[in-house]
Amino acid sequence: MYEGGIRVPAIVHLPGAIAAGSVSDTPIVTSDFYPTITELAGLDIAYQPLLGGVGLMPVLAGQEPARAR
Repeated sequence: MYEGGIRVPAIVHLPGAIAAGSVSDTPIVTSDFYPTITELAGLDIAYQPLLGGVGLMPVLAGQEPARAR
């Protein structure tokens, strides 16, 4: 509890985009879900610093995570 939060696993199922059985140690936060879901839906949203999250598609594809702008 001294780290500012509780760590729990996130499980993502996205056939065709994520290899079955893949694992990532990249930490994510719930604010990352909004930009990720809008990207998956094909919506082009401008970066919104008040929301704070970053898209997770690079992480889900096994690449380096995107950095906040």
